[in-house]
Amino acid sequence: MNGKQFLQSEFWILSWNASVNRSGVYEPGGDPEERSDFREGLVDYIETKILPTYQKQVREEEHLKHLGSLVKAGNRIGKSVLGHDGYRFGVAQKLLNLQLKYLWCSKFIPEPPHCPVDRVMINKTVLKNQVAWTRMTSVTEYKKVIAAMRTEADKQKLSLARWELEVFDRRDA
Repeated sequence: MNGKQFLQSEFWILSWNASVNRSGVYEPGGDPEERSDFREGLVDYIETKILPTYQKQVREEEHLKHLGSLVKAGNRIGKSVLGHDGYRFGVAQKLLNLQLKYLWCSKFIPEPPHCPVDRVMINKTVLKNQVAWTRMTSVTEYKKVIAAMRTEADKQKLSLARWELEVFDRRDA
């Protein structure tokens, strides 16, 4: 394993844990091996179908399509382990957006169009304490949060990705 492969492996561990911990995505009492298969299948889907497109600048419309396809793939791959709400949009965006943030900050890809949406970042907007990222089930809900975040980023004349780097503070979590 070379240094780039090591970093990418670590990024997956961090992104996966951040997206599923406390999200309630799994059916209670599920088989750990099936959960592992779900994780591996979803990571493989992202690595083969989605991430290659981010080698160049991706526009917001394309990014939203990738998130929608990720939700569909997650529900297909994980149907035996997911809870009644399935693989939700909020959980999918956290996984992909956080992975993209790590890759961008490591200079493996150009700047992504969005940033990870979570409680810390939602609470930096007018939607504070009104939206739970783990419960978001639609692109409409997600776009509402992105619009609120963009309003804040625009005040500082920053892109969403750069704004998140400026204002994110883990201690707020």
